[in-house]
Amino acid sequence: MTTVAMLRKGLIASTPTTRNRCSLAEAVSACCELMNLGFLADPVELLYLDTNDLRTVIGNAALVVGSDRNWVPMYPGFPQQVIDTSVAQLLFGQLVHYCSFGEILPELQREFDRSPDVLMTDLRPLKAFHPSTSDLVQVWQKPLGLSDTDRDFADDLALYLGQAAATAFETTTFVSGENFALACEALMGIGIPNAFEYGATKLRNVDDLLRLVLACFGRGARYLRKVTVTSIPKTYRRLILDELSRFDEPHNLDLLYKRRMQWRVVMRKIHPYSLPNRRTDLLDIIHSNVKYVTLNARIEKALFDDDIATACELLTHQPGNLIRRLDHLMRLIGHRRVGTWQQKLEALDNALTKVAYKVRLSTLLSALNHLRTRDVTFKVVKIPGKGNVLQRLEPTPVFPAVLELVTDRILTAIIHRLRLASAPPAPVACASEVPVELVRRDTSAAVARLKRGQRIALTQDSDSPNEPRIRPGVIRMFVHWYGGDVDLGVVLTDRTLKHQIGYVDYTNYSGKPYGSMIVHSGDIISAPNGGCEFVDIDVAELKKQHRNARYAICSLIAYSAGLFSAIDSFAGAMVRISGMSGDIFEPRTIATAAKPTAPSTSSIPFIIDLKTYELIWLDSSLGTRRGRYSTGNSLAADLVRSEMTMLERRVSEGELLSWWAQAHQTDTVAEPVDDTQVEMLLTNC
Repeated sequence: MTTVAMLRKGLIASTPTTRNRCSLAEAVSACCELMNLGFLADPVELLYLDTNDLRTVIGNAALVVGSDRNWVPMYPGFPQQVIDTSVAQLLFGQLVHYCSFGEILPELQREFDRSPDVLMTDLRPLKAFHPSTSDLVQVWQKPLGLSDTDRDFADDLALYLGQAAATAFETTTFVSGENFALACEALMGIGIPNAFEYGATKLRNVDDLLRLVLACFGRGARYLRKVTVTSIPKTYRRLILDELSRFDEPHNLDLLYKRRMQWRVVMRKIHPYSLPNRRTDLLDIIHSNVKYVTLNARIEKALFDDDIATACELLTHQPGNLIRRLDHLMRLIGHRRVGTWQQKLEALDNALTKVAYKVRLSTLLSALNHLRTRDVTFKVVKIPGKGNVLQRLEPTPVFPAVLELVTDRILTAIIHRLRLASAPPAPVACASEVPVELVRRDTSAAVARLKRGQRIALTQDSDSPNEPRIRPGVIRMFVHWYGGDVDLGVVLTDRTLKHQIGYVDYTNYSGKPYGSMIVHSGDIISAPNGGCEFVDIDVAELKKQHRNARYAICSLIAYSAGLFSAIDSFAGAMVRISGMSGDIFEPRTIATAAKPTAPSTSSIPFIIDLKTYELIWLDSSLGTRRGRYSTGNSLAADLVRSEMTMLERRVSEGELLSWWAQAHQTDTVAEPVDDTQVEMLLTNC
């Protein structure tokens, strides 16, 4: 069965042995329905599906693009009804709506004509595929934490494959602990016998053992936070202790001490001291019966004493930890309390030369990104469980010679890691400025996969190649949700993103600050059965009146609906010939859309470049605020400036692939990058 996650990846599940196949007429009809939803499928590939499968595909496609919802705004004649209504009437209608706690909406006095012409965006292609164990292995062995869509896709594949998922598990080489936990949970979810035994064959460290126990007998396996454990059968208590005894080298002992609180929750169900032949030394570390000094504690002691040489020597035993502490070490090198900075730099240089090449490529890229952006004064700091916080920082300066040497050593290590990958089979395509994705677990579930910093053209090819591309007359932002009060607004800024030119949201839309250039559909404050808001931007007219306006920031605020991670919401942008062409919500005109998943009351999914007619995907957030919060008094411009600066300086996909070509002395070409090559490098290096 084709699921929502499969459609987001552009896939339709089909089985060549399907009985009761649909007719060609039914397949063609399904393709027409999918085109109305913005998807393009081959009728021949749909012939392997039966009629019920076709209905499922169309129904889930409607879920992906939000066509399953009621898209009637406060003013059904939007945008013309809002334009024609006086400021006094708009204000009165909004006050009545507020005073009735969202029960009363303005009445529609007359019908508004709409033209049938619709400017369609490029259709999203759908490809038929037969789910196999190799597809599941490819997802599970990714080196990065999975997004919601990827997790759903993996779970759907495991459910589809059934018992064959165990075979996929056996052939997977796990790189990420989170993904190992996801796979263990999937085996348990589909009822694979001896799931614990399968997981025990893939353990890499004591953290993996903890994840396996929680996946089979509790909760909290992926992030190892807020763990709970149910009853553990006696046969597995002995087995867990036997597996624990395997991990007694210093690195695993440090991990055991680090997770001792989580292990205590597990041990309460095992009663280890009542079992024979237990490893008392490991249990004493868990229960703090002995004073255990971790390697990290020794490193911290050396750093406190300003003994860089000793700290660097200790860190060579944990190469990844060395890379993660580079900024701290660089700052201490300039501290003149002990020794000279040249001696300290030499110690750091020796440590990097000795072990930096052992660190995974993703960690090295993250370190290089930090070195490139350490002088940024505004940074978006992600706090687990609380969302984003925008902070103004004053970076501690480091000696230029130190920064230059460390950067050079990291680049050298990156090239070394890229040599571990197979050589490119042909000249490498390197035309991409999109940053390499190193984190995906918090990305929103979009109609199609989008990367932060990715630009989406809002123009269309004209009939003649010699004519300029067709520009939309109106860009329509939208949001739909169920529950309390969610507000849609737009902020206008100049090209530097330092000056807020103006804004339109629930606080000022009834005053029509921009006339017909920016039109808001009305502020819905209660939507138990679903509510929606729209903002139309007439780009050409706006640029005539406000020549310095460059960016339009889409801002979503959950005023009284809770956190976006818990709200059933859907937001995006459409391109239209005019405000009154087609229905208010036309799936075929969606440039992009997503379900915001930020664990906060704010979401800034994208911005519009009014000069180039491009949508820039950000998927960011201003964090959580309670009360006195609106688009106009937020820090949206500052956040976007910070995000754009960080995205521009990070290692791009084109850079990474050019380094891969350099490592193997291969030519490059200025063509769009191959995403599979980027994923291959992150997985294998």
